Amino acid sequence: MRSMDWSRTALGPVSSWPQSLRTSVGICLTSRFPILIWWGPEMFKIYNDAYRPMLGDKHPRAMGARGRDAWPEIWHIIGPMLEGVLTRGAATWSENQLLLLERHGFAEECYFTFSYSPIRDESEGIAGVFSAISETTRQILSERRIGTLRALAAATTGARSAEDACQRAAKAVAENPHELPFVLLYLLDGPHARLAGVAGVDPGAAGAAWPLEDVARENRARVIEGVSLRPNADVPQPRAALVLPIVPTK
Repeated sequence: MRSMDWSRTALGPVSSWPQSLRTSVGICLTSRFPILIWWGPEMFKIYNDAYRPMLGDKHPRAMGARGRDAWPEIWHIIGPMLEGVLTRGAATWSENQLLLLERHGFAEECYFTFSYSPIRDESEGIAGVFSAISETTRQILSERRIGTLRALAAATTGARSAEDACQRAAKAVAENPHELPFVLLYLLDGPHARLAGVAGVDPGAAGAAWPLEDVARENRARVIEGVSLRPNADVPQPRAALVLPIVPTK
């Protein structure tokens, strides 16, 4: 805040700010909880240090920027919510809201619990929005991953053959396309591989040349960049795949 020349921004120098904005920003900056102020019809952003990690590489250019310029990828979601607070003065509450952010150069599945509350100016009109935010991404993903592992273990218990286990496993992981957009399970017989389980993509589209024999021989996972398989579910296009050996239990 102090390093910025606010006179060069649309908000103008701090000395010209109305007292309602100065008071709101004072509360924002002294809080250790992530706080964001949206000000004016253009929704200019002012935030504290605790909010910075949520921005990723959008900081510091997001400070003082218009909301739609800072978050174009989610403005169709949060823009109408903010507009409703500005026009009607009714506060909002969103719990574990999914927002696909591009804060590190790629689409990222993120979850937030936050509120939008009206800020009234000296004339009792609504001049801005006060937002307290908590990112819950780690909690949501951890719970979902544990649930998938439990479902996988339950589904494969009692499998009658390796083929049956692959089919059961594929059906179980297909319930979580956001975590595993696609899964291909191969059974190896020497240099020959047989596709035994598919989730997330059509079986006919799963003919990519994976280094299955090398991974099995080295017993070490390999990351494959530039994946072209497009999942059936409405999830972001994967950029890479992990070819992972499955070692049978004795």
